[in-house]
Amino acid sequence: MFAFSSLTIHDCVVENGVSVPVVVEASPSFPARRYTDDWDDPPPPTVETWAARPILLDGSSLDVSLTGLIGEGRIGMTYSARVNSARDATGLDVTDSVPKEICLKFAKPPYVRSLAREAWFYEQLHKWQGISTAKCFGFFSATPDGTLAECVVPWKESKKVPRRRYNPDDGSVYQPPMKDFLPDEAPDPLGLYSDEHGFHRDSPWKTWEHSAESPLLAVLALEKLGSHYFMPDEEPPERLESLRYVCLQTLSIVTSANYPDIGSIRNSLRSMVDDIAQEGIHHNDITAFNILGVPEESLTLCPRHNRRHKWRLVDFDRADKMDPQNCGSVEFQRVRLQVRCIGKVSRRFWGAVDD
Repeated sequence: MFAFSSLTIHDCVVENGVSVPVVVEASPSFPARRYTDDWDDPPPPTVETWAARPILLDGSSLDVSLTGLIGEGRIGMTYSARVNSARDATGLDVTDSVPKEICLKFAKPPYVRSLAREAWFYEQLHKWQGISTAKCFGFFSATPDGTLAECVVPWKESKKVPRRRYNPDDGSVYQPPMKDFLPDEAPDPLGLYSDEHGFHRDSPWKTWEHSAESPLLAVLALEKLGSHYFMPDEEPPERLESLRYVCLQTLSIVTSANYPDIGSIRNSLRSMVDDIAQEGIHHNDITAFNILGVPEESLTLCPRHNRRHKWRLVDFDRADKMDPQNCGSVEFQRVRLQVRCIGKVSRRFWGAVDD
């Protein structure tokens, strides 16, 4: 709905002191393996719901200029970008239909597969884009000819070092098969993940490896949102209606109605998370830092909750997805109850400031 087939980025690559525009082309996303936990022989999901969307090759284009660093995470760097122009497949100028500013998420060179995986989750959430999640304008990649890694501005400005991951059983360091950690490629003794149609196995990203000599520039283009959700001491007074924990006694469907005493603002966040649950998606990292504010002019009515969510959920690279049409009660409950993360210190909702 919002995608383009190519993206030209200015002020992203600097060679010999001169800014050089770089063009990245539409790339396929990386389908996740299906999460299952209570089926002996689960029916396969339908092809239409699980395959990566075809690469867009219609000639539509977006031209942008980087304007500033927004932040840095585990797998990437996010920048604001001014939209210079946009053209559809016929060459018609459609700049007025695109926001004046967007957000570009650049993968750190070893973490391109994670960004391709995140792009697939935005595809899966296409009907919730601009409602509960950010609008996505496409996933792009290219290996700039003759461009050295130190010439790419986002890579030069990266400061974070990935945290080490440990095996919870014996405390030893767990080394994944590749540097790019993917949740559904870790050791899986319980057989929680399946890939009946081979979408994950047959993806070009399955065997892709980072090359220091020829790094791949991968970018996810998203709408630009506001700041992250409040810290505990900054939350508006509405939350003081009640902070007592609500214990769910049954496996009934969870909606904001199950939380009448927590406060209207947190209820609105739960409604937003409930939207992604409809697609069988478990975010796995619902923190205040991954919930961003929405400008008033971008508020869109949610057809499920009949309200305009003032926040949107981002960062799906660690997410899981079940097939909501072929799942059992345990799986369904796990996805729906992720709303309980909202506002819970014990569930690391506020994480750490430097996460």
